[in-house]
Amino acid sequence: MLMKYTLAFIFYLTITTFLCAQTPQKMSYQAVLRNESGQILANKQIGMKISIIQSEVSGTVVYSETHSVTTNDNGLISIEIGTGTSVVGTFSVVDWAKGPYFIQTETDTNGGTNYVVTSTSQLMSVPYALHAKTAETLPKITDNQRDAILQPKEGLLIFNETTKNFNVYKNGNWYEWQATDCVPQPSVANAGIDQNVTPQITTTTLEGNIPTSGTGTWAIVSGNGGIIAEINNPISSFSGKNGAHTLRWTIATSCSNTTDEVTINIVDNCSNGVKDGAETDIDCGGASCAKCAAYKICSTNTDCVSLNCVTGKCKVCPVGQLVDPTTERCYTTCPINLVKHLDACLKTCPTGYKKLNGVCRPIEI
Repeated sequence: MLMKYTLAFIFYLTITTFLCAQTPQKMSYQAVLRNESGQILANKQIGMKISIIQSEVSGTVVYSETHSVTTNDNGLISIEIGTGTSVVGTFSVVDWAKGPYFIQTETDTNGGTNYVVTSTSQLMSVPYALHAKTAETLPKITDNQRDAILQPKEGLLIFNETTKNFNVYKNGNWYEWQATDCVPQPSVANAGIDQNVTPQITTTTLEGNIPTSGTGTWAIVSGNGGIIAEINNPISSFSGKNGAHTLRWTIATSCSNTTDEVTINIVDNCSNGVKDGAETDIDCGGASCAKCAAYKICSTNTDCVSLNCVTGKCKVCPVGQLVDPTTERCYTTCPINLVKHLDACLKTCPTGYKKLNGVCRPIEI
Protein backbone atom coordinates (compact mmCIF):
# COMPACT_ATOMS: atom_id res chain seq x y z
CA MET A 1 0.00 0.00 0.00
CA LEU A 2 1.33 3.45 -0.98
CA MET A 3 1.94 5.52 2.12
CA LYS A 4 1.28 9.25 2.04
CA TYR A 5 3.37 11.67 4.00
CA THR A 6 2.99 15.28 4.97
CA LEU A 7 5.50 17.90 5.97
CA ALA A 8 4.66 20.14 8.88
CA PHE A 9 6.53 23.33 8.12
CA ILE A 10 8.11 25.53 10.75
CA PHE A 11 9.82 27.70 8.18
CA TYR A 12 9.18 31.05 9.87
CA LEU A 13 11.01 29.96 12.99
CA THR A 14 14.19 30.53 11.05
CA ILE A 15 13.35 33.66 9.11
CA THR A 16 15.51 35.81 11.38
CA THR A 17 18.51 34.02 9.95
CA PHE A 18 18.11 36.22 6.88
CA LEU A 19 18.43 39.38 8.89
CA CYS A 20 21.75 38.87 10.62
CA ALA A 21 24.53 41.42 10.25
CA GLN A 22 26.39 39.35 7.67
CA THR A 23 24.27 38.23 4.71
CA PRO A 24 24.75 34.47 4.08
CA GLN A 25 24.15 32.99 0.64
CA LYS A 26 21.88 30.34 2.12
CA MET A 27 18.46 30.00 3.71
CA SER A 28 17.69 27.81 6.73
CA TYR A 29 14.77 25.40 6.35
CA GLN A 30 13.20 23.01 8.86
CA ALA A 31 10.25 20.66 8.62
CA VAL A 32 8.71 17.82 10.58
CA LEU A 33 7.91 14.72 8.53
CA ARG A 34 4.76 12.76 9.38
CA ASN A 35 2.71 10.15 7.61
CA GLU A 36 -0.97 10.70 6.73
CA SER A 37 -1.99 9.34 10.13
CA GLY A 38 0.04 12.06 11.78
CA GLN A 39 2.73 9.75 13.07
CA ILE A 40 6.24 11.17 13.17
CA LEU A 41 8.78 9.51 10.88
CA ALA A 42 11.72 9.37 13.24
CA ASN A 43 15.32 8.52 12.33
CA LYS A 44 14.53 7.91 8.67
CA GLN A 45 16.73 8.60 5.64
CA ILE A 46 14.94 11.04 3.35
CA GLY A 47 15.72 12.26 -0.18
CA MET A 48 14.59 15.86 -0.76
CA LYS A 49 14.37 18.25 -3.65
CA ILE A 50 13.79 21.94 -2.97
CA SER A 51 12.74 24.31 -5.77
CA ILE A 52 12.22 28.08 -5.77
CA ILE A 53 9.51 29.10 -8.23
CA GLN A 54 8.98 32.64 -9.47
CA SER A 55 5.68 34.57 -9.90
CA GLU A 56 3.17 31.75 -9.37
CA VAL A 57 2.87 28.10 -8.32
CA SER A 58 3.19 26.97 -11.93
CA GLY A 59 5.81 29.62 -12.70
CA THR A 60 9.48 29.37 -13.63
CA VAL A 61 11.85 27.33 -11.45
CA VAL A 62 14.71 29.75 -10.88
CA TYR A 63 16.62 27.45 -8.54
CA SER A 64 16.47 23.81 -7.53
CA GLU A 65 18.70 21.54 -5.43
CA THR A 66 18.67 18.11 -3.82
CA HIS A 67 19.54 16.90 -0.31
CA SER A 68 19.90 13.57 1.47
CA VAL A 69 18.96 13.99 5.14
CA THR A 70 17.94 11.93 8.15
CA THR A 71 15.09 12.89 10.45
CA ASN A 72 15.81 13.04 14.19
CA ASP A 73 13.87 11.40 17.01
CA ASN A 74 11.11 13.98 16.55
CA GLY A 75 10.89 13.59 12.76
CA LEU A 76 12.65 16.95 12.26
CA ILE A 77 14.84 17.65 9.27
CA SER A 78 17.07 20.70 9.03
CA ILE A 79 18.70 21.82 5.81
CA GLU A 80 20.19 25.01 4.42
CA ILE A 81 18.83 25.93 1.02
CA GLY A 82 21.72 27.05 -1.10
CA THR A 83 24.11 24.35 0.12
CA GLY A 84 22.57 21.31 -1.60
CA THR A 85 23.43 19.74 -4.94
CA SER A 86 22.31 22.26 -7.54
CA VAL A 87 19.98 21.01 -10.27
CA VAL A 88 18.74 24.30 -11.74
CA GLY A 89 20.31 27.74 -11.47
CA THR A 90 22.54 29.35 -8.85
CA PHE A 91 21.16 30.36 -5.48
CA SER A 92 23.35 33.45 -5.08
CA VAL A 93 22.02 35.08 -8.25
CA VAL A 94 18.30 34.77 -7.46
CA ASP A 95 16.86 38.30 -7.70
CA TRP A 96 14.64 38.45 -4.62
CA ALA A 97 13.27 41.82 -5.73
CA LYS A 98 11.38 40.13 -8.59
CA GLY A 99 8.94 38.11 -6.50
CA PRO A 100 6.62 36.74 -5.44
CA TYR A 101 8.40 33.42 -4.93
CA PHE A 102 7.11 29.98 -3.98
CA ILE A 103 9.01 27.13 -2.36
CA GLN A 104 8.22 23.61 -3.54
CA THR A 105 9.29 20.58 -1.49
CA GLU A 106 9.54 17.06 -2.97
CA THR A 107 10.49 14.00 -0.93
CA ASP A 108 11.41 10.35 -1.32
CA THR A 109 10.90 8.68 2.06
CA ASN A 110 13.11 5.83 0.94
CA GLY A 111 16.08 8.15 0.65
CA GLY A 112 16.28 8.01 -3.15
CA THR A 113 15.30 10.35 -5.97
CA ASN A 114 11.78 9.19 -6.73
CA TYR A 115 10.39 12.44 -5.48
CA VAL A 116 6.75 13.17 -4.74
CA VAL A 117 5.60 16.74 -4.33
CA THR A 118 4.64 17.19 -0.72
CA SER A 119 4.17 20.95 -0.46
CA THR A 120 4.17 24.20 -2.43
CA SER A 121 3.66 27.48 -0.58
CA GLN A 122 4.41 31.13 -1.09
CA LEU A 123 7.38 32.67 0.63
CA MET A 124 5.45 35.33 2.54
CA SER A 125 8.68 36.50 4.15
CA VAL A 126 11.23 36.83 1.38
CA PRO A 127 14.84 36.59 2.60
CA TYR A 128 15.13 40.34 2.75
CA ALA A 129 18.75 40.47 3.74
CA LEU A 130 19.51 38.57 0.55
CA HIS A 131 17.25 40.98 -1.32
CA ALA A 132 19.12 43.88 0.25
CA LYS A 133 22.43 42.42 -0.87
CA THR A 134 21.08 42.07 -4.40
CA ALA A 135 19.49 45.52 -4.49
CA GLU A 136 22.18 47.14 -2.31
CA THR A 137 19.47 48.99 -0.42
CA LEU A 138 17.45 48.88 2.80
CA PRO A 139 14.95 45.97 2.93
CA LYS A 140 11.55 47.10 1.62
CA ILE A 141 8.67 45.00 2.91
CA THR A 142 4.93 45.33 3.58
CA ASP A 143 3.13 45.38 6.93
CA ASN A 144 2.18 41.71 6.54
CA GLN A 145 5.71 40.66 5.59
CA ARG A 146 7.14 42.58 8.54
CA ASP A 147 4.67 40.96 10.97
CA ALA A 148 5.57 37.50 9.62
CA ILE A 149 9.11 37.87 10.95
CA LEU A 150 9.38 35.94 14.18
CA GLN A 151 11.85 37.06 16.85
CA PRO A 152 13.32 39.99 14.87
CA LYS A 153 16.67 41.24 16.06
CA GLU A 154 16.81 44.33 18.24
CA GLY A 155 17.43 47.39 16.09
CA LEU A 156 16.27 45.75 12.84
CA LEU A 157 15.50 48.53 10.35
CA ILE A 158 13.23 48.17 7.33
CA PHE A 159 11.36 50.44 4.91
CA ASN A 160 7.65 49.77 5.16
CA GLU A 161 6.18 49.65 1.65
CA THR A 162 2.64 49.86 3.08
CA THR A 163 3.08 53.13 4.96
CA LYS A 164 6.11 54.43 3.03
CA ASN A 165 7.93 55.06 6.30
CA PHE A 166 10.85 53.57 8.23
CA ASN A 167 10.22 50.89 10.89
CA VAL A 168 12.64 49.82 13.60
CA TYR A 169 12.31 46.92 16.06
CA LYS A 170 13.03 47.96 19.64
CA ASN A 171 12.18 46.46 23.02
CA GLY A 172 9.75 43.93 21.56
CA ASN A 173 7.81 46.37 19.41
CA TRP A 174 7.93 47.87 15.94
CA TYR A 175 8.24 51.66 15.87
CA GLU A 176 7.58 53.84 12.88
CA TRP A 177 8.78 57.33 12.06
CA GLN A 178 7.70 59.42 9.12
CA ALA A 179 10.19 60.29 6.42
CA THR A 180 9.05 63.90 6.07
CA ASP A 181 12.32 65.65 5.28
CA CYS A 182 13.90 64.96 1.93
CA VAL A 183 17.69 65.06 1.83
CA PRO A 184 19.78 66.75 0.79
CA GLN A 185 18.01 70.06 1.28
CA PRO A 186 19.55 72.97 -0.68
CA SER A 187 21.51 75.80 0.89
CA VAL A 188 19.57 79.00 1.51
CA ALA A 189 20.12 81.19 -1.53
CA ASN A 190 21.56 84.69 -1.10
CA ALA A 191 21.87 86.79 -4.26
CA GLY A 192 23.86 89.56 -2.57
CA ILE A 193 23.04 93.21 -2.02
CA ASP A 194 21.43 95.49 -4.61
CA GLN A 195 23.90 97.39 -6.79
CA ASN A 196 23.84 100.82 -8.45
CA VAL A 197 26.27 100.66 -11.32
CA THR A 198 27.62 103.24 -13.76
CA PRO A 199 28.19 103.95 -16.63
CA GLN A 200 25.46 103.32 -19.23
CA ILE A 201 26.76 100.04 -20.64
CA THR A 202 28.78 98.13 -18.12
CA THR A 203 29.89 94.83 -16.63
CA THR A 204 29.58 94.18 -12.94
CA THR A 205 30.31 91.19 -10.68
CA LEU A 206 27.41 89.40 -9.03
CA GLU A 207 27.59 88.42 -5.38
CA GLY A 208 25.63 85.17 -4.91
CA ASN A 209 26.57 82.76 -2.11
CA ILE A 210 28.45 79.55 -2.85
CA PRO A 211 26.15 76.52 -2.23
CA THR A 212 27.24 73.98 0.35
CA SER A 213 24.40 71.75 -0.85
CA GLY A 214 22.89 71.87 -4.33
CA THR A 215 23.60 73.67 -7.59
CA GLY A 216 23.17 77.41 -8.05
CA THR A 217 21.74 79.00 -11.19
CA TRP A 218 21.32 82.65 -12.19
CA ALA A 219 18.37 83.87 -14.25
CA ILE A 220 17.30 87.31 -15.49
CA VAL A 221 13.79 88.01 -14.20
CA SER A 222 13.31 91.51 -15.64
CA GLY A 223 15.20 94.41 -17.20
CA ASN A 224 16.44 95.69 -20.54
CA GLY A 225 18.22 92.55 -21.66
CA GLY A 226 21.62 91.70 -20.31
CA ILE A 227 24.08 88.80 -20.33
CA ILE A 228 25.12 86.53 -17.45
CA ALA A 229 28.51 85.12 -18.40
CA GLU A 230 28.32 81.91 -16.30
CA ILE A 231 24.84 81.03 -15.03
CA ASN A 232 26.11 78.53 -12.42
CA ASN A 233 28.84 80.79 -11.06
CA PRO A 234 27.70 82.74 -7.97
CA ILE A 235 30.17 85.54 -8.77
CA SER A 236 29.60 85.62 -12.52
CA SER A 237 29.91 88.86 -14.45
CA PHE A 238 26.74 90.55 -15.67
CA SER A 239 26.53 93.01 -18.56
CA GLY A 240 23.49 95.17 -19.21
CA LYS A 241 22.17 98.49 -20.45
CA ASN A 242 20.63 101.43 -18.61
CA GLY A 243 17.95 100.79 -16.04
CA ALA A 244 17.05 98.30 -13.32
CA HIS A 245 17.60 94.56 -13.80
CA THR A 246 16.21 91.90 -11.45
CA LEU A 247 18.31 88.74 -11.26
CA ARG A 248 17.34 85.55 -9.40
CA TRP A 249 19.84 83.17 -7.73
CA THR A 250 18.39 79.67 -7.25
CA ILE A 251 20.04 76.83 -5.32
CA ALA A 252 18.43 73.46 -6.02
CA THR A 253 18.74 69.79 -5.11
CA SER A 254 16.56 66.85 -6.12
CA CYS A 255 14.44 67.64 -3.04
CA SER A 256 13.74 71.34 -3.30
CA ASN A 257 15.14 74.77 -4.14
CA THR A 258 15.62 78.16 -2.53
CA THR A 259 15.73 81.53 -4.31
CA ASP A 260 16.76 85.10 -3.72
CA GLU A 261 16.68 88.14 -6.00
CA VAL A 262 18.95 91.12 -6.46
CA THR A 263 18.47 94.41 -8.33
CA ILE A 264 21.30 95.64 -10.54
CA ASN A 265 20.50 99.27 -11.39
CA ILE A 266 22.70 100.57 -14.18
CA VAL A 267 22.41 104.31 -13.63
CA ASP A 268 22.22 106.66 -16.63
CA ASN A 269 24.42 109.38 -15.15
CA CYS A 270 24.75 111.03 -18.56
CA SER A 271 21.24 112.48 -18.60
CA ASN A 272 20.47 113.33 -14.99
CA GLY A 273 21.47 117.02 -15.12
CA VAL A 274 24.20 116.52 -12.53
CA LYS A 275 27.96 116.51 -12.90
CA ASP A 276 28.74 113.12 -11.39
CA GLY A 277 30.69 109.96 -12.06
CA ALA A 278 33.63 110.44 -14.40
CA GLU A 279 32.04 113.38 -16.26
CA THR A 280 34.13 116.53 -16.91
CA ASP A 281 31.02 118.70 -17.26
CA ILE A 282 27.31 118.14 -16.73
CA ASP A 283 26.32 114.90 -18.53
CA CYS A 284 29.35 114.96 -20.86
CA GLY A 285 33.00 114.08 -21.05
CA GLY A 286 34.91 111.35 -19.33
CA ALA A 287 35.01 107.70 -20.29
CA SER A 288 31.29 106.99 -20.06
CA CYS A 289 29.34 109.94 -21.45
CA ALA A 290 29.17 111.67 -24.82
CA LYS A 291 31.79 114.24 -25.77
CA CYS A 292 31.27 117.82 -24.66
CA ALA A 293 30.28 120.66 -26.91
CA ALA A 294 32.23 123.90 -27.30
CA TYR A 295 32.89 125.96 -24.18
CA LYS A 296 32.22 122.97 -21.87
CA ILE A 297 34.79 121.98 -19.27
CA CYS A 298 37.31 119.40 -20.43
CA SER A 299 40.41 117.61 -19.22
CA THR A 300 41.76 116.18 -22.47
CA ASN A 301 41.07 116.60 -26.16
CA THR A 302 39.00 113.39 -26.14
CA ASP A 303 36.43 115.04 -23.84
CA CYS A 304 35.45 117.40 -26.67
CA VAL A 305 33.43 117.01 -29.86
CA SER A 306 36.10 119.12 -31.55
CA LEU A 307 38.90 117.03 -30.02
CA ASN A 308 40.36 120.38 -29.01
CA CYS A 309 40.65 121.12 -25.30
CA VAL A 310 42.52 124.35 -24.46
CA THR A 311 42.99 125.64 -20.89
CA GLY A 312 40.16 123.45 -19.61
CA LYS A 313 37.56 124.43 -22.22
CA CYS A 314 36.42 122.72 -25.37
CA LYS A 315 37.06 124.79 -28.48
CA VAL A 316 34.58 125.11 -31.32
CA CYS A 317 36.91 123.88 -34.03
CA PRO A 318 39.41 121.02 -34.19
CA VAL A 319 43.12 121.67 -33.77
CA GLY A 320 44.49 123.61 -36.78
CA GLN A 321 41.16 125.13 -37.84
CA LEU A 322 39.89 128.68 -37.37
CA VAL A 323 36.47 129.73 -36.07
CA ASP A 324 34.23 132.58 -37.15
CA PRO A 325 32.94 133.76 -33.72
CA THR A 326 29.84 135.24 -35.30
CA THR A 327 28.68 132.11 -37.08
CA GLU A 328 30.84 129.54 -35.19
CA ARG A 329 31.82 128.10 -38.53
CA CYS A 330 35.25 126.50 -38.93
CA TYR A 331 37.74 127.37 -41.68
CA THR A 332 41.19 126.20 -42.65
CA THR A 333 41.92 129.81 -43.80
CA CYS A 334 39.90 132.91 -43.04
CA PRO A 335 37.54 134.19 -45.75
CA ILE A 336 38.83 137.26 -47.63
CA ASN A 337 36.72 139.71 -45.62
CA LEU A 338 37.97 138.41 -42.27
CA VAL A 339 41.25 138.77 -40.39
CA LYS A 340 43.03 135.94 -38.59
CA HIS A 341 43.58 136.48 -34.87
CA LEU A 342 44.93 133.60 -32.81
CA ASP A 343 42.54 130.71 -33.68
CA ALA A 344 39.70 132.94 -34.85
CA CYS A 345 38.68 134.86 -37.92
CA LEU A 346 37.58 138.47 -37.09
CA LYS A 347 36.15 141.42 -39.07
CA THR A 348 38.39 143.85 -37.19
CA CYS A 349 41.37 143.39 -34.94
CA PRO A 350 41.00 143.77 -31.17
CA THR A 351 42.42 146.84 -29.36
CA GLY A 352 46.21 146.77 -29.40
CA TYR A 353 46.31 144.89 -32.69
CA LYS A 354 46.47 146.04 -36.30
CA LYS A 355 45.80 144.32 -39.56
CA LEU A 356 48.93 143.28 -41.43
CA ASN A 357 48.76 140.95 -44.44
CA GLY A 358 45.33 139.69 -43.34
CA VAL A 359 46.50 138.87 -39.84
CA CYS A 360 45.99 140.81 -36.58
CA ARG A 361 49.38 141.61 -35.12
CA PRO A 362 50.32 143.46 -31.90
CA ILE A 363 50.97 147.20 -32.28
CA GLU A 364 54.57 147.95 -31.48
CA ILE A 365 55.09 150.90 -29.10
